[in-house]
Amino acid sequence: MQNRLLSQGYLVTMISDDNVTPGDANGMALVYISATADSNIVNTTMRNVAVAVMVSESNLYDDMGMTGPTVNVDYGYTDSLQTAVNIILPAHPLAGGFSGPVTVYTAQNQMRWATPMATPRWLD
Repeated sequence: MQNRLLSQGYLVTMISDDNVTPGDANGMALVYISATADSNIVNTTMRNVAVAVMVSESNLYDDMGMTGPTVNVDYGYTDSLQTAVNIILPAHPLAGGFSGPVTVYTAQNQMRWATPMATPRWLD
């Protein structure tokens, strides 16, 4: 992720999950929380910051208010190893112009999933 952001012209500031505070989001265009972040440490730290937050650690989805609180009901991992996701709403902006099966991993992996909250939170 760091290399991709750098290639797009973004300045990347990495902060350990042990040291991150909400104030670290000030002046940033995006907060990215890695899948390697410790969800017990990060918890709700970035939940109410005034910039977009991208969360790759699925155990933070509920802490961030993105899903309900129940593992394997509101969020979790796939049971089987996979390489692709199936885009079922290709007209949706998040589909990025893709439809049907799209390879996202070159090797088999568990995929993270979540059922979004019924009422999304928007930043003004």
